Amino acid sequence: MDPKEFKANKLRARTVEELESNLTELKKELAALRVNQVSSGVASKLAKIKLIRKAIARTLTILNEKKRSDVKSAWSSRSNLKEFNEANGTNFSFDKRPRELK
Repeated sequence: MDPKEFKANKLRARTVEELESNLTELKKELAALRVNQVSSGVASKLAKIKLIRKAIARTLTILNEKKRSDVKSAWSSRSNLKEFNEANGTNFSFDKRPRELK
């Protein structure tokens, strides 16, 4: 694990699938380091735990940014949200309820 790989600009250049696979690898590595911490506690490996945790945090941050921007771009194309909801039946209008439900 090279710390230079986990700079924000390099993470933003990756796809969501690459980030998710990278995240699982980092979590596995962190779990292995924690087991090592309990069993032997070599100082160099203990210092690596902090780097892995920060890399996981950066990866999750970039993943959430990408997912949030995808959702925003999907909803920005909706010109009028009220019309969209009424057309798709997602916004239940109380004025249009059947008489027995009023």
